[in-house]
Amino acid sequence: MDDYKKVIRYEWDYFLRKFQFWESLVFLISIVSVVITGLGDTQSFFTGENSPIPLAWKFLKSFQIVLIISVCLLALPPILIWLLDQKQKRKDTIELLKTIRENVVPGINLALKELRTNIKKRFKPEGNIRISLWIPVKKSFFKWNLEMVCKTTNIPDSELEASFKLQEGVIGYTYLKNTRRLCTIRR
Repeated sequence: MDDYKKVIRYEWDYFLRKFQFWESLVFLISIVSVVITGLGDTQSFFTGENSPIPLAWKFLKSFQIVLIISVCLLALPPILIWLLDQKQKRKDTIELLKTIRENVVPGINLALKELRTNIKKRFKPEGNIRISLWIPVKKSFFKWNLEMVCKTTNIPDSELEASFKLQEGVIGYTYLKNTRRLCTIRR
């Protein structure tokens, strides 16, 4: 049950981060206003007295067909503009992720390496110490996996390709059983 609660919380947080109230409102208002202001003119193109559509084409003179075609013609440009904007935002996000991967991750990897060295000096543990940073990554709707993003040098690069379901394996199990209040250091 914990895994479902966490996935639902991730989905809700993701929705709130992605949902832009004002952007959505402007998009909706623009579609409604374009359809309302242009509907009569577009319909008259098909059914009006001076229509270039021949009378023999009865299907293009039907009120319902003309209404559907008119709404589609009027709503299509704002929807296309919105889709192109979303495509550009995805492209920008990919560029940002690339920059983070090239500039931020190496710095965190160095900090993890230094932490590993300090742990070995201070506590003198036996065996190999592996330190890595895992984060939840959205794969699809209601599907989140844990993926390694940073690691010490003694972990092979191939392990960066590992991806665990939130309840899968030791890492997933441990992640699900911890809550934010248990992970936070209180003073």
